[in-house]
Amino acid sequence: MKIVLTFAFILVCTLCRGNAIDSLKTDDDVRVFLGGKTTHRDDFDILANCKPAFNEKLSTIRYLKIDLNNDGLTDMIVNGYYLFAVVDDGKGHFKTEFIDRGTFYQYQYTLTDINKTQGMPKVIVRKLPQHGQGEIKSHYDTLVMGNNGFVEYNNIAENDIEEISLSTSGCFGECPIFDLAVGSDGTAVFNAIVYNDHKGKLQCEIDSASLGKLFRLANYIHPKSLRDGYSVNWTDDQTATLTLTFKDGSIKIIKDYGMIGTFGLERLYNSVFRLRISQNWEHQ
Repeated sequence: MKIVLTFAFILVCTLCRGNAIDSLKTDDDVRVFLGGKTTHRDDFDILANCKPAFNEKLSTIRYLKIDLNNDGLTDMIVNGYYLFAVVDDGKGHFKTEFIDRGTFYQYQYTLTDINKTQGMPKVIVRKLPQHGQGEIKSHYDTLVMGNNGFVEYNNIAENDIEEISLSTSGCFGECPIFDLAVGSDGTAVFNAIVYNDHKGKLQCEIDSASLGKLFRLANYIHPKSLRDGYSVNWTDDQTATLTLTFKDGSIKIIKDYGMIGTFGLERLYNSVFRLRISQNWEHQ
């Protein structure tokens, strides 16, 4: 009797982990589900693929159900007009994480393969040439789902960053301009210059959960191996200057015009941006 009850309990718990993605059966089901979950225009078919055709394993697949972060909940990759994922956050909501990036998603990718052999599923994508570039050498990225979106897969995370500092410039618009530095002990200073919720020089102790996620991400992306400069090919965008101080006293500075130099860098910038509004800042 106990065995039967245990099995029934496990079955009920398994069924409770299901979500709306599990119930999708047809292309029309997917289109209805995606309505309102992306920032795309509504005057075209989101599953239609207007990208160049390649002889890749999954390049013709329009959508794929998959648990991207090994939390037992079904997520979805959409490989249509845009390439993006819809991820169950475990709280009854879905987050949209774009792989196509940049202004009007000018940096476009196509899905080529997924490796499920070890750990988190590894999503392999191919970067497409931008309009007017013509043929370029194929560039592939292997991505995994992190806490705040896709990052490039690395085997081993480093663990030697002592301080993370981010400074931003202006743009054609109201981009937040600020300097924010966080030490590995959680002490942080924030100079809110313009277009921030705060203004002036502030300080706080970063909460332990946010601090841990920030430094794990910064170490995971192997910043020492990244270039010193990145730039998009459009104008009027914002520049981020990332300064990382390591325990041995060395410093890595990365200037990134457009702020999408790599997937990992973009996630790191976003994490620092969130600290401006998620922490209890006090004026110095």
